[in-house]
Amino acid sequence: MRFEGSLVIKAPMQKVWDFIMNVEQLAGCIPGCESIEIVDEKTFKSQITSKVAFLSVKLNSTTNITEIDAPNKLSAITMGKDNLVRTSVNIKSGFKLDALSEKETKLSDWCDVSIIGKLATFGESTIRGKGKKVLKEFEQMLKDRIELN
Repeated sequence: MRFEGSLVIKAPMQKVWDFIMNVEQLAGCIPGCESIEIVDEKTFKSQITSKVAFLSVKLNSTTNITEIDAPNKLSAITMGKDNLVRTSVNIKSGFKLDALSEKETKLSDWCDVSIIGKLATFGESTIRGKGKKVLKEFEQMLKDRIELN
């Protein structure tokens, strides 16, 4: 399942890039992210909770940055698992930045999500609705935090 979004951030492209590359700052924009642990410069572990319909999941995940083209784009793969709910989530995601002016940057983001297990039984429309909501919340939080700094 693919999700895509874009937004204009009132900040120079380098400032947006620096924020994205700071894992702790970026994690603070991810809805449900409860913890983050940096393993190395391209790998981090996180715990993310989310509720879809009546089912709550707590994903223990590992993210590996697979491509960096500073300050233009970044791609990553995240694998998460909730053993209690018996659900696995695999996400390929990325950001692309374009300078609109010295003070404005367009951020395009995308993710391809694959879900296996109990969570997958909720159907595409339910999961797609939740995914769109989470992406919009993430984008708004990202925009707000960058523009306020």
